[in-house]
Amino acid sequence: MKKILAMTLSLIMCGAMFVSCGDTDSSSKADKDSSSSSAAESSSSAADAQSKADDAESSSEESSTADESSAADTEDASSGEVNAAENNEGALGKAFTEKINTGVYDIEGVMTSEFTGETPVVMTYNNNDFHVIVSMLGTNIEMYGVDGKIYQVVPAAQMYSIMDGDDAAQLNISSYGLDENYKFKGTSEKDGYTVESYDVFAKVEAAEGVTVEQSDEPDGTADYYFDSDGELKKIVTSLPLMGDTTIEFTKVSFDDVKIELPDMSSWQEYKQGDELSDADKIRMQLGVFGITKEMVEKAGSTYEDFAKLDEDAQRELVKKIAADNGINIATLGLDDSEE
Repeated sequence: MKKILAMTLSLIMCGAMFVSCGDTDSSSKADKDSSSSSAAESSSSAADAQSKADDAESSSEESSTADESSAADTEDASSGEVNAAENNEGALGKAFTEKINTGVYDIEGVMTSEFTGETPVVMTYNNNDFHVIVSMLGTNIEMYGVDGKIYQVVPAAQMYSIMDGDDAAQLNISSYGLDENYKFKGTSEKDGYTVESYDVFAKVEAAEGVTVEQSDEPDGTADYYFDSDGELKKIVTSLPLMGDTTIEFTKVSFDDVKIELPDMSSWQEYKQGDELSDADKIRMQLGVFGITKEMVEKAGSTYEDFAKLDEDAQRELVKKIAADNGINIATLGLDDSEE
């Protein structure tokens, strides 16, 4: 279980990596202007599965800046140029991006890829405030931005942490809009949808402020599927090493939303550098899996008892609790032997 615990701790303190793929271009962009690679570097102690998750999201979530002409008309829009806007090319993608750039949206859907399997996508944003549910590779974490503070919350464990300024500065919440890395290819009709296709040129930073020179050849492709009303329904991205990643949207709304924290008055705050008790480490670890105190007690154990078990016994008890409660943790490698 040591490898799983290392991943859990990394997720709690560096959970931003799961939502760090591209820039959001609301009026708060300057507060979150750093690359996803920074968040990945800060979590180098995570398990291999976590690294795959980072790569998979990076392949699926190159995102969002509006074109230069749009920025002149809309105060909150980005000043970056969207190649697709020329000659009305990529008009649907451009319109979606302009709406995203207002900074108010509510997005839900399902992401499917070779590395992550089927993963929920939940993202609500109101300028500087946001709520994101991170559920990937068997993990369950929520992130809130409220009143200038960023919270990482593990509801099943009733634990939370508040990100410090340096970690918060690394946050880039993908909004799936177009940016200057997208080059319009063409429009087609498929399965009743209007499909706008783009070549994607990834922006790679070797270190802070040092951008690697890019090839003229695209790094991948992205197809945006719109229904007859011009509403975005699906995005399919493809990269040679990552394969296809599909995001199917069940909700895309630009109505005003209010972001509020849950009642955490009785919850435990976990601060970076804190030395947790063995029982609290188990509590947090199981909570990230979606396992609650009630589930542990139903299995005839407690966090304190769990912490006293050897690793093999802990592994078997986690698997039993997960199976009894319909929790899928297969991707966490609990069937692998510990080194």
